[in-house]
Amino acid sequence: MDAEESCPKLRPDPQKPADQLLEIVPRLMRIISSQAQAGTAGSLTMTQLRVLGLLDREPRLPSEVARELRITPATASEVIDLLVRRGLVERRARPLDRRLTPLHITPAGSAMLVAARQRALDALQRLLERLDPAGLAELGRSLSLLQELLRERAAASNGGQRAD
Repeated sequence: MDAEESCPKLRPDPQKPADQLLEIVPRLMRIISSQAQAGTAGSLTMTQLRVLGLLDREPRLPSEVARELRITPATASEVIDLLVRRGLVERRARPLDRRLTPLHITPAGSAMLVAARQRALDALQRLLERLDPAGLAELGRSLSLLQELLRERAAASNGGQRAD
């Protein structure tokens, strides 16, 4: 019996990286939030920016916005009404069923979203520029692995459909 057979390989404990994520993620979200909101006239909240992000991908009904963002329908309605008043979102009635009124992002809403994302990206890039090339590459690999784990988890909870 050789040494490998007598000593099972030890799996690293996920406790420390889990603790690090619990500490790091909120701090990153504060950076992202403050930078994304920094240049918005009348400053948009993160919830408002998240609604714009959803609608940028595809039009949705208000009930879908509430469900996808995990907010109450009343909160979704308030946020949507504000975005409509500001000209960032518009309601478009369906000719065959006027009860269903999908929400669409406007060009002004898209421009505001693009600018907010760019400010957040710039802040994160300034932070990451401080890493040496090897550290940056290692972080990139680790984040890719974590992203894949999250996709797999989402797919499992969506009945096996991959959620990107």
